[in-house]
Amino acid sequence: MEVEEIHHHPTNLQCDCCQNQLHEIGSTIAREEATFIPAKLVRVQHIEHAYECKQCKKDNEQSSFIQRGKAPTAAIPRSIAGPTVLAKVIYDKFSLYLPLYRQVKEWTRAGLITNDKNLSNWVIRAAEDWLLPIYEEMKNVLSAKTLLHIDETVAKVLNRSDGKRPQSNAYNWVFRSVPTEGPVVILFEHALTRSQTVLEKYLTDFKGTVICDGYAAYDKLSNITFAN
Repeated sequence: MEVEEIHHHPTNLQCDCCQNQLHEIGSTIAREEATFIPAKLVRVQHIEHAYECKQCKKDNEQSSFIQRGKAPTAAIPRSIAGPTVLAKVIYDKFSLYLPLYRQVKEWTRAGLITNDKNLSNWVIRAAEDWLLPIYEEMKNVLSAKTLLHIDETVAKVLNRSDGKRPQSNAYNWVFRSVPTEGPVVILFEHALTRSQTVLEKYLTDFKGTVICDGYAAYDKLSNITFAN
């Protein structure tokens, strides 16, 4: 936590007895308090400046005598959401479990008029354009390991793409490397099924040992040894 000091001096720096000037002989931390400084929303305008060469224009020796500055590409094309806004929306949703419709109220109070449909699109686009490539690279790192822990747990999906009822089980699979093979990588794979096809697809490039439970899907995959 950043430390900020507030110094308090006597209102009268003259001695009450003889009126001579007082000289400081020390200081004491009287108390500490936590101060919250709210975040603020800022509208940043990216302005491109154009310059021209007067000489080239005069001589007409070159057709491209104008040079223009280039603003950086937006995190999401044609969207007002900058990287910091996207990061906060995703953090609040997945780390603080704050629903998007409630986030809309907070953004409105901060000065950004939006709706939960916009926020949902921002989350999807950020995940597909920026986070998915990172996930795929982490998956490549995971596939290069020789020892993995794998397990799956039940999840519910309200609007299933396979047409089954929301009461039907979906599954979140977790794949984890071990500390003896470098920094631990933990990845999740969501699937509507618990079948072996999930493992076949995910472990295509993996060759090694998988530590798992006795579920029948963990069996008979090429180049993989299962240690139950």
